Amino acid sequence: MSQPPKMRLPYGPNQLRLIPKGSSQPPPVQGDRGVALYRGVSYPPQQWQQWISSSALEADAMASDFLMTTDCGQSLPLQDGSSAYIWDSLSHQALRENECQLLNASLEELTIEEVIGGSLLAITPRFTLRYKTAAYAAQLGEIRLVTSQRYLTDEEGEHHTLLNTEEVGEMALYLEGPNDTAIVRQQTPWQSRDHQKDYCFDYRIDQGLQRSWRGRQVHSVTVLEQFTSYFMQRAVASVPSKTFWVPAYSPVTWGWSLRVAYENNEWVIIRRKLVPPVVGHDGWQLPQWRGNTMAIANDYDGL
Repeated sequence: MSQPPKMRLPYGPNQLRLIPKGSSQPPPVQGDRGVALYRGVSYPPQQWQQWISSSALEADAMASDFLMTTDCGQSLPLQDGSSAYIWDSLSHQALRENECQLLNASLEELTIEEVIGGSLLAITPRFTLRYKTAAYAAQLGEIRLVTSQRYLTDEEGEHHTLLNTEEVGEMALYLEGPNDTAIVRQQTPWQSRDHQKDYCFDYRIDQGLQRSWRGRQVHSVTVLEQFTSYFMQRAVASVPSKTFWVPAYSPVTWGWSLRVAYENNEWVIIRRKLVPPVVGHDGWQLPQWRGNTMAIANDYDGL
């Protein structure tokens, strides 16, 4: 008989922050020394190489691109003949910045709901952010990564893995279902410069609960997950290909540890541990991932 995974949630918060006004070549700002710099905007090689050589910018604050697919998230190193983006604020020259503030973060609506074909275990993380486009027009979005273990125990006490991101060795991109291809989730509308608005990011996480699997009755289902929500920003530009998503706020880490069992003709929660949202404090980072939850998951109709 196989043994269940240990009941644990890995921890290790990271951190991020904000972005720029769009146009392939941002104009100088009157009253400031030199050229105004904007995070997430493409600059030609001659320009960024001059900034680095004059110590106005550090190479670690730049990337030639940020590769984002459902299978991989990776920043690409600088290349001499290529354009590059400023994604961090490690600069001796002031960047033009917007303002993003996390007003509230919580885990809510932990429920077991009856649905067609079974039941659904669900929870709703809710993040309220105040966004002031003080420097440039832009939009917000969330990239949600996860370290996950989900498994079921059948009527004979055997354990079966439904999802285990440790197989890829890195955090995975969270997708809501087989047809979901969204990398940046809940994108807000473009917000004009000199505006302030509050936004709520609040889509659910769920786990289907079925009475049988592969010819055996299901006794319990366990979910052990740590999520990291990266709130990102992208500037409005006349040429969209000249901008990319960069951090708008420090990443927020949160999770849930749940076991539900079928007892007395209904699903009940027999283990519950919620890990409330914690804001990262280790410096800005671009999200990096390998694989996604749908590609890693085993064949189970309830996932």
